[in-house]
Amino acid sequence: MVFATGHRWPAIRSYLERIVAQTRAIGGEVVVFDSNGDALPGELDGVVWVKAPRTDIFSMRAQGAMRATGEVVAYTEDHCEVAPDWCERIVRAHQEHPEALAIAGAVVNGTDERVMDRANFAIVHASNLPPLRHVPEEWVPSSANVSYKRDVIPPQIAHPGWLEYVYTRDLIRSGRLVVDDRIRVSHVQSHGLAGTIVNHYHAARSTAGLMTTLGPPLGRRAWVRAALAFPYRTLRHTIRTALGKPACGRRVYRLLAPMALLACSGAVGALIGGLAGTGDSPRRLR
Repeated sequence: MVFATGHRWPAIRSYLERIVAQTRAIGGEVVVFDSNGDALPGELDGVVWVKAPRTDIFSMRAQGAMRATGEVVAYTEDHCEVAPDWCERIVRAHQEHPEALAIAGAVVNGTDERVMDRANFAIVHASNLPPLRHVPEEWVPSSANVSYKRDVIPPQIAHPGWLEYVYTRDLIRSGRLVVDDRIRVSHVQSHGLAGTIVNHYHAARSTAGLMTTLGPPLGRRAWVRAALAFPYRTLRHTIRTALGKPACGRRVYRLLAPMALLACSGAVGALIGGLAGTGDSPRRLR
């Protein structure tokens, strides 16, 4: 299991303890990639601690895929609470689907008291809410809850973001990624108004900047058009998706104003990322 973080101890303690207990039970390992160097209080039993100063989240995930030694490499994020049977269900799902090269699970909202937190979750994770019945080709599973068979991951990953935006999308298009919403994590993230807006900017700039390297080249006009369309397309997709999810449904309309604000922040990030690259956004992404 790969756990990438930019936090300092004890911020990840409660999340990590859940995972370590489960991986011990199945004979697995936890690899913590730490971009600050002080995510842990010291060496912990059952945890491989890799210090990667000033390394961004995409690079740590890529390095984690190559560092992990188990038959299955699972990912979650440093602000997610895994279900008590998370590891067990991942192993079982891969056994039930030997043809699958990756399996994606569901993400539920663990911070829903504030309007901005609900809006943040809806935009980012509406498509990851249960039920998960089919996988659209344009969908990208959340790094909060996805696992890969280790023997099909290349020994070297040349570019950060390749695992998320190239390999995983190829698996979806070829039908080799399976969804199983019995595998669940709870997304716990609350940055306040300003922090959430900034995070959406960095997320969009990171994605757009990485796609300029990983995808087909686009001209300046194409990026401007894409950025201008970003708020509308984001809101349309979020609303359509949320309406089909019992945990959200028509309540998504109450979040229209904060979601529009976040979508506009993302549009600015996408524009700058497409024209000027990722900058420092991947390392500042939370």
